[in-house]
Amino acid sequence: MAAAAVQGLDAAAPGALELAQVEAALGVSLQVTDKGVIQHIVDRSRTAGNEAFRQRRYKEAAQMYSQAIAGDASDAALFANRSAAHLALGLYEAALWDTQKAAALRPEWAKAHYRLGCALLALSQWGEAAAALARCLELEPGAADVPAKLGAARARVDAETAARAAQAACERRGIAAKLRAARRADQQLAQLNQFKQSMVGPDWELEDLEWRPTYLPAMRLKPLRPETALADPKRHLLTGYVSALADLSHPKQSLRTLEDLPRLQAYQRGITAALQSQPPGASALVLGSGGGLLPLLAAEAGAGEVTAVERSRMLYRMAKQVLEGNRGSGPDPGAADRVRLLDRRLQAVAVRGEALPPDAVLAREQAAAMVAAAAAAGGAAQAAAAEQLSSLQLGDDDVAAWLPGRASLLVTDLLDHAVLGQGLLPALDYAADHLLAQGASVVPAQVAVHACLLELRVGQVSGFDLSALNAYWWHPGAGSERLELGRLAHRRLSAPFRVACLDLQARLDARLAARQAGSGGTDSSGSGGTAGSNQAEGDSDGASGSAPSSSGSEGSGGSTAADAGWELDVTLEVPVVADGHWNAVVFWFELHMEPCGGPAVTSWADGSAAIGRGGSGPGSSEGADAQSTTQCEAQHAARPAGACSWDQAVQYVDSRAVLRGSSVQLRARHDAGQFVFTSSPPQCRPRHALVPRWHFDMVLDSQRNAAYDGAIRRAVARLRNESCTGLLALDLGAGSGLLSMMAARAGADEVVAVEHSQHMCDVGEEATIANGFLGRIMLLDKDARRLDVVRKPDGTPPDLPRQADLLVQEVFDSGCIGEGVLHILAAAQARLLRPGAAMVPAAARVFCQPIQLRTSRVLGWDCSQANRWRWRPDYEGLELGKCRDRWVALAPPQEVFAFDFRDVFPHMAPAEVALDLAFEAEGVFNAVAMWFELQLDEEASLSTSPYADKGLTWQQAVQWMPEVAVRPGQHLQLTARHDTYSISYSHALGEEAAGPAAAGGSTGSSCGRESSSAGADATAVIDRRSSKDCDGGKCNSLVPAAASQSARTAVPLMDPAWKAAFDRLSGLNEQLVKACVQDPLEYRAVARAALALAVRPHDFGVDAQQAAELCVKLMG
Repeated sequence: MAAAAVQGLDAAAPGALELAQVEAALGVSLQVTDKGVIQHIVDRSRTAGNEAFRQRRYKEAAQMYSQAIAGDASDAALFANRSAAHLALGLYEAALWDTQKAAALRPEWAKAHYRLGCALLALSQWGEAAAALARCLELEPGAADVPAKLGAARARVDAETAARAAQAACERRGIAAKLRAARRADQQLAQLNQFKQSMVGPDWELEDLEWRPTYLPAMRLKPLRPETALADPKRHLLTGYVSALADLSHPKQSLRTLEDLPRLQAYQRGITAALQSQPPGASALVLGSGGGLLPLLAAEAGAGEVTAVERSRMLYRMAKQVLEGNRGSGPDPGAADRVRLLDRRLQAVAVRGEALPPDAVLAREQAAAMVAAAAAAGGAAQAAAAEQLSSLQLGDDDVAAWLPGRASLLVTDLLDHAVLGQGLLPALDYAADHLLAQGASVVPAQVAVHACLLELRVGQVSGFDLSALNAYWWHPGAGSERLELGRLAHRRLSAPFRVACLDLQARLDARLAARQAGSGGTDSSGSGGTAGSNQAEGDSDGASGSAPSSSGSEGSGGSTAADAGWELDVTLEVPVVADGHWNAVVFWFELHMEPCGGPAVTSWADGSAAIGRGGSGPGSSEGADAQSTTQCEAQHAARPAGACSWDQAVQYVDSRAVLRGSSVQLRARHDAGQFVFTSSPPQCRPRHALVPRWHFDMVLDSQRNAAYDGAIRRAVARLRNESCTGLLALDLGAGSGLLSMMAARAGADEVVAVEHSQHMCDVGEEATIANGFLGRIMLLDKDARRLDVVRKPDGTPPDLPRQADLLVQEVFDSGCIGEGVLHILAAAQARLLRPGAAMVPAAARVFCQPIQLRTSRVLGWDCSQANRWRWRPDYEGLELGKCRDRWVALAPPQEVFAFDFRDVFPHMAPAEVALDLAFEAEGVFNAVAMWFELQLDEEASLSTSPYADKGLTWQQAVQWMPEVAVRPGQHLQLTARHDTYSISYSHALGEEAAGPAAAGGSTGSSCGRESSSAGADATAVIDRRSSKDCDGGKCNSLVPAAASQSARTAVPLMDPAWKAAFDRLSGLNEQLVKACVQDPLEYRAVARAALALAVRPHDFGVDAQQAAELCVKLMG
């Protein structure tokens, strides 16, 4: 019974009552017991416990330690030893108690914390275990096995944290999905009520309104036969539409080429070197004339006859105007006379005396088919039509353009940001088969393609998690998006590595040799174009020496690369150099103008600067590819010049976490029209919606975010000081919900966020829920101008519970009012805001400045006629602050309009103001730069001035004007107008300058040259004169200047053919938009066709960039 009484006690820390119970049970008094006897028992029990523990008799050891503790409860070592025995017995709770007691008795004893950490590890309490082990390591840095246990504990803490976060995110996404479904149901109900009220039923179901096209990454991999693909009438229609869009956009893109001096200088050196290896007076063929300059460079370098072929009608006109402008002038006055510009497609060009080109054969076949169809129809009218058609014989000159002989030099500029999007390889193959002589040279000689793994993500922004935006990092355009990474936040997760070296000279030599041998060549639509490509894949560009290894890979589904049409198909093992989330691959290229020369120019200077020069590394290819690798590496000895006109190509993969020191597998392929990068496992996430890239610029603009956050905090504080209770904030154009969350964090009790875009509303809803604002922020997917705080006549409940106390908004474009901010604010002030409501921002001021932004002479050649192709009906956004060397300010900036958003109704009528431009610099006034300053509140403002240190959100707005030569001291009256939606500018000279162009007076042959004249010009540009009309040294009147002081340049405002084509296409565009908006089934057909064109544009023969932009608009 005594033993039972003792076992029932807690001997770990006996108190006074427990000691009394022990004395009563054993019949002894510890007070009179000799202390030495007790210590002897403690020592013997400790020794017996240690011996039992060494022999793994853990239960006995625990009993001995307990007996020793009964005699000395202040010995921390006894508790630590008993905890080890309990831990070995699986008594984790008891072990934890003992270790806590030991640590309490000796806080600075490392072993006590170690035992505590071990017990907590056994109980899966990872956070507390990590803290205990870290304390142990702090007290005893040399502890042997503590770092391993500490690392394991922290890893489990991180894993648990990630799991909890993932679970919470999943639950929040589930809530967001339910809210999204509820919003969709509300929209369908509203649409149904409209049909019921109008008593008209549609030909489609309400569910059709929610349909969106589905993009799958695998769509890029399956070739389409044009004759089959174009059988769909919608695809056939959009093919012509996209081609027309490309025709209008090409000249504007070529202007960037004329402004890219490193690119043009590289071509100049390459052409000169190539002609030196050819006989004197060798003929040259130029494919893609670089705005008309490349043929002139070839003629200047000594080519006897130069034939230039452009890929569109507007590019032909642009090139012809530049050539005409240099006839009899320039570095070589006779160069333009030796250039022949063809207004035919390349496939309609052949050498006289040889076979008809493919386009000519097709034209004759179509004519014959029309005759046969008319004859088969029967009837007198049809017979007469057939006879008339048959009488129209198409001669060779009607269907083809002829070269007098084969050329000895090919110069091609058919490269876009993604290398192959402009048909470089098919054009090279066709020229080799039909137009070039044996021994011909090609410039550029080689194209080395490099890549790098990227992290493009949005994370914490102003303290909020906006990772919901990361689902929209994708692009449908032939697998690549054109980006300027220099202005976009990104992280490089690998060193640059080489993907391929396209040896164009070797490819040309192989095609010419095959033709000479009688085997002939075909267009490179399949694997037949690989001969002579001499690719070297997977070579090291990393300075660290860790190179991506490469291996050949079969096509997906068991098909070979040749069967799939791939000219390159390799799998690279890419080392990761930084922790992060890999979701993108950037690739760029270097052009080598000579087969054995150094690198000339690169499309991404920052990427090429990071390339390590040296050996190929452990992952280099072997055999024939290794030889090409060595050649490419020899060319990398010098750093290439950076070109600014190509930008970079980015492809996206499904996001995955990667760790430094690991590696990822990347499959690289290319066919005749695109490079494709595939992760392992391959990206397969379906995509349905896109978000415009300017949303990412906006949320990543820390300057803008900080200014808005401060102004919102101050506005909420002022309202609180005014005893405003139940503060309701209204966010118009909420987007990702960032400003709404700022208002809620600042203290707003409730926020109503209004976003018209369905996709952005989805993003904003997920973001607000992820940041814990469920119940405080309500997203409305509606037009802000149609909201109300009262019940609508059809019974629809009010959108807002009451009028708001605070309005925050950011609905501005580069021209300030272009997104309809005045109309949105007018509707809000009329119905949604209480009197005296706070507004952020409160006002805006718009400024303008006349500038010269034009191309004049490039490498000695007059390219001023190309400036007519800058014009667009509306202003465009440009980053003038990033290109200060390209433009000249001609007069001081002036304030144009001031908008008070707190009282917006006076601004709801169109207005105009006359400005006096006092020129201070000599130049050509051809553009008005415009920017604005947002007054957020009394303390903070945001400026978009090109002279300010601004963020990424806004650019400057530039409106192109008729060119006028000005000099210091002259004045010109400029009229600024706004129609409540946009701001425009005009001057008196513009009316006459625009007249001849609009009337078609400017042609490609005449280049639209106009002589300077007096008259209207003399009344527009004036000088200040000292005369009797001047009072106190200040002139009160404007005196007309002399005619010589008001000279217009010889460049018209626009090209008349371009304007006519633009007007025709605008009408077609309106019809297309109207059809898609009114009929979801029509939208479905158009969107599917646009997606097909975007993912495989080279199968349809359309421009890749324009096909992608059309698809983005339809999916956005």
